[in-house]
Amino acid sequence: MASSRPVKDLVRDLGVFSHSFIPPRLLCRDREYERLMTELKLAKEGFPPPNFIVLGPSGSGKTVTVRKALADAGVPSAYVVGESSAYGTLVALHTMLVGKKKWGLSFGVLWRDVEKALPRSCLIVIDEAEKFMIRDEKSDELLYMIVDRPETGLILISNKVNLYDYVRDVRVKSRFNPYLLMFPPYKPDEIYMIVRDRLAMAMKEGSAVEDFADDEALKLISALAAQKGGDARYAIDLLREAVKMCLLNNERLRADHIYEARRRVERSYVEEGLKGLSTAHKLMLLAVLRSKTVGEAYRNFYELAKSHGFPELSERRLKDVLGELEVMGYVSVKRMGRNYYIEPSRWLPQDIVEVLERELFP
Repeated sequence: MASSRPVKDLVRDLGVFSHSFIPPRLLCRDREYERLMTELKLAKEGFPPPNFIVLGPSGSGKTVTVRKALADAGVPSAYVVGESSAYGTLVALHTMLVGKKKWGLSFGVLWRDVEKALPRSCLIVIDEAEKFMIRDEKSDELLYMIVDRPETGLILISNKVNLYDYVRDVRVKSRFNPYLLMFPPYKPDEIYMIVRDRLAMAMKEGSAVEDFADDEALKLISALAAQKGGDARYAIDLLREAVKMCLLNNERLRADHIYEARRRVERSYVEEGLKGLSTAHKLMLLAVLRSKTVGEAYRNFYELAKSHGFPELSERRLKDVLGELEVMGYVSVKRMGRNYYIEPSRWLPQDIVEVLERELFP
């Protein structure tokens, strides 16, 4: 039976829906957590810190499991999200450890500062490592600096199952030699358990999930997240936005809140993603949306660049930009006969052309 208390009096903490929140308990990831903890406990006892490559689709619990295991084991660590280049990733690591962003310094100078700031024995964690390893041939230079440092472990987290193929330097491979830890997508019932548990953590003491939410709404979240490939992060984002609406309107959580939350969340994903794209990537995406083949996309890019005063790029650079959009999931390229056909991803909103035009031509 639902509580008679106002909905706004049932919720204590919205912070549990944050991407940075590390829950006191991990659901449905016992095997992966214990695998990490086994090696981290040995490191705590004085053995060399381990090296890991942690792989799995988006929202499969990779980051939260690694960060919780490190916190629970009490092993000193440094965590950064990879940038689009090895140099940018090193700057991010430097900023996190030293506290001041420094561009323009050499790799060597930046790394010396990082080394001084690191504990003698520690782990460096690079999330979304594919962002620089796939595109930047200098990624091996950064990886070698890390794995060549005594008593320093490296954990690379990625949704690219072939990430290790982008370790090109044999010196890195011989020193790195990582354990591989695969995270499968969450199943619908597992997402339901996670969503329900996260909502329970947000409730005030003495309040129950049933007081706040219809069970059908929580099942809808798990179904929608399952359609996204078992993405628990997407599920928690839906829950967060739906809970905020309920608090503002003093209403119990229902299915219609979830559908509205989906619209808001997916729009925010697109907007945030576009903010991170360069002008060349945005222009190429707009050209793709007006094309059927790769050749047409290149011609449309040149026309857009010329008519709006943007720099024209070589065909080789255009190929790189298009390939990067494919890696990021905005487009797919398929060969049929002698032609290469190009398709925008289905998750792009219907008004993506208008959004891009506003971004490019304010």
